[in-house]
Amino acid sequence: MATFLRELKRLMFATYGERFEHRVAAPEACAAWEGVWRSAFDGKTPGRCRRAIEACLNTYPVPFTPSHFAEQYAALPRDEPPRQQLPPPPMSDRDVAQEYLDLLKHACAATQLAGANRTEVKRTERDIATGRWTPEMEARFQRDLRVTGFGQRRVSTVSFDGRHCCYPGCDEAGVVSASTNGSSTWYCARHWRA
Repeated sequence: MATFLRELKRLMFATYGERFEHRVAAPEACAAWEGVWRSAFDGKTPGRCRRAIEACLNTYPVPFTPSHFAEQYAALPRDEPPRQQLPPPPMSDRDVAQEYLDLLKHACAATQLAGANRTEVKRTERDIATGRWTPEMEARFQRDLRVTGFGQRRVSTVSFDGRHCCYPGCDEAGVVSASTNGSSTWYCARHWRA
């Protein structure tokens, strides 16, 4: 119902503009308007309500009221009751199998057609030159390179000059650090696991 009222309000704004806007400008007025229309729609068929609203929009040059809507709703021809339909005969095993084969045949044909029409764009000189590789794709590619670190050095090169083993009493050069960037303590090859 809320969606129906929102759609009605949108139609009224679009059709009548400022003549309708002053009626629902204040939140209290809008709530009152929705309450009146909610009661006008109670117990009515949505399809007939839609046709009555269309008739009101085409008939009245000023914003219509629930009484105008009720007149148009009453003037609509009555919907025919649904006709009694006989259920279809039950399907035999042969019919079920044939239907399954037809569906499978259509699915295979659609898959083959999709595979034949699929063109993959790659970052090649040809695709870049023809414009198939777009600047957005290039920006996404460069962003992914930055995020993953692909092509960058994984371990920083740190000079071992002046690095000594931190093991007490060892004067060997420190060659292994406890951190990946060399900011931690250094140990020689003999003491780095000690």
